[in-house]
Amino acid sequence: MKVLFNINITSYNIQLPKNQGVICMIQEKTGKILKRVQELSNAILELKEGVADDIKSLPENSDIQVINKQCFIIPLSRLSGDLCLSPEYYRFSFQYQALADMILRSKAENVLRKLRETLTEGWVYLSSERSRRVRLHPDVIKNVKSII
Repeated sequence: MKVLFNINITSYNIQLPKNQGVICMIQEKTGKILKRVQELSNAILELKEGVADDIKSLPENSDIQVINKQCFIIPLSRLSGDLCLSPEYYRFSFQYQALADMILRSKAENVLRKLRETLTEGWVYLSSERSRRVRLHPDVIKNVKSII
């Protein structure tokens, strides 16, 4: 067989005879595969975003009175029995956002496992600071478990 041209695909040198039909078929199949991969990737992203949005829409702590985005009031009598004084512990929307961020940055195959592990451990790592984690309020854990 006489080789009339070479095609270099990701550093593998594949030699094909001059046959436009074969090349067109390969290009067509490759294009269809890439399109399907992109469709599946988009569907996975939509699912992850949907779960993240569902979590972020869960109810806020009914014990707090929100002043603004960065400030709230909580009665002293409603503080945790173990005196957790972290404001993030009482601001459920903060914890929901941290869980949503964790879902969005996780690989698709790990999302449910990672979410379950996080809820079991009772801590979530903040996306902006991997060294900083926030303790999850028991009500947040209960609310999230109700939708998964």
